[in-house]
Amino acid sequence: MPEILVVDDEELICWSIKRELSKRGYEIESALSGKDALEKLEKNPFKVLITDIKLPDISGFNVIEKARQISNSTKIIAISSYHYEGEKLTLLKKYSCGFLSKPIDINVLNSLIKMNIKSPKEDNRQKGMGVKIVDTDYDIIEILKEKNIEMKSANNDYYEEKREHIRYKVLVDVVFSINKHFVHSRTVDVSKMGAFIETEIAPDEGSAVNLDFFIPEFDNGISALAKVMHITM
Repeated sequence: MPEILVVDDEELICWSIKRELSKRGYEIESALSGKDALEKLEKNPFKVLITDIKLPDISGFNVIEKARQISNSTKIIAISSYHYEGEKLTLLKKYSCGFLSKPIDINVLNSLIKMNIKSPKEDNRQKGMGVKIVDTDYDIIEILKEKNIEMKSANNDYYEEKREHIRYKVLVDVVFSINKHFVHSRTVDVSKMGAFIETEIAPDEGSAVNLDFFIPEFDNGISALAKVMHITM
């Protein structure tokens, strides 16, 4: 059965994404409206939903919310020509694993898909980036302890300047933004100084990144400015 559903009211966009992803071995189906997309999702729990936000019949935000109700395992990637802020951006970060601005960079799209549907049997070596937190209004470690998030001490530090700080192995949802897209991923470990983030999409070492940590039962995402210190791909 098709693994990926592409939703856009522009037939050319559906066709071009389908063509490029088919070359990479994926089975693709497309829909030109939100209603058509939801009907197809009811019949087949696709591994990935790629949907435009601005659709002619149903808002892409409604499609995303209903798709999540239909299947909690479907990974959602949002695409749009528009810029979103505030509540709409928070909603995108909550329900989707990535946001791409049009025109779509097919290589970034492909990396997002690979990162989210890779088989557990595939190479599970750590892939991602180590970041040093430069500025944040919260003490992430204290909040994790307060919320009783499972934390295990880790001794194999990546950076000499962090050796005096305790690092913890902990899985926390995190969103980082690069240029015109964001990626919803996980941290592998975190300390007061920084974190290591699982991803196949990362900027160059030395780049500044914006981070939003989403901690269970914590009302707001914790925003932080960080610097990429180390990349393992």
